[in-house]
Amino acid sequence: MYLSEGKTPLVEGTIIGVNELIVSNDSKVEIKDNIGLMFRLGENSEFSLELTALGIAPVFYGEVYKGRLGGHPIVMCGGKYRTSCYVQCLTTMFFENLESDLDAFYALSDEVEVWEYDERGRRFPIVTLEEGYKANIRYLEDKPMRERYVVESIEPITDDKYDYITSKFMNPKNWR
Repeated sequence: MYLSEGKTPLVEGTIIGVNELIVSNDSKVEIKDNIGLMFRLGENSEFSLELTALGIAPVFYGEVYKGRLGGHPIVMCGGKYRTSCYVQCLTTMFFENLESDLDAFYALSDEVEVWEYDERGRRFPIVTLEEGYKANIRYLEDKPMRERYVVESIEPITDDKYDYITSKFMNPKNWR
């Protein structure tokens, strides 16, 4: 795991600057802020803070669990999945890249809205998921923003997937 600028090794307590890319390689990485926002990156996943349409926000890719350990957000903290769209702050979610242009979004708490901004800066919804559902969203890079995201399926999260997420990402024993 490292910060991509010069491939600096990542150690506990590292302060992440804007546009510094964290790459987990074959490790797991937990990123927390001082008010309870938490991102847990699986192997071969990425995280950065980038200037987005909403200001500086987390941008992530790969297997990523997003949750809160308490506190109330004071900045845009939901984040943006690198190839896709924005998500709400106070929700617990899991994301994974299925193909180079296909991502899965899992709603683990509450109703979740996934959205993006078009070329004129106007927000538009892509999908709203009820808790316990996942959406497979195809990313078509060569299309205009409002046509770029295609929701291919919405389906209940399987028991096997819940078990995978809870044992690998939510179990605190794996993040000591």
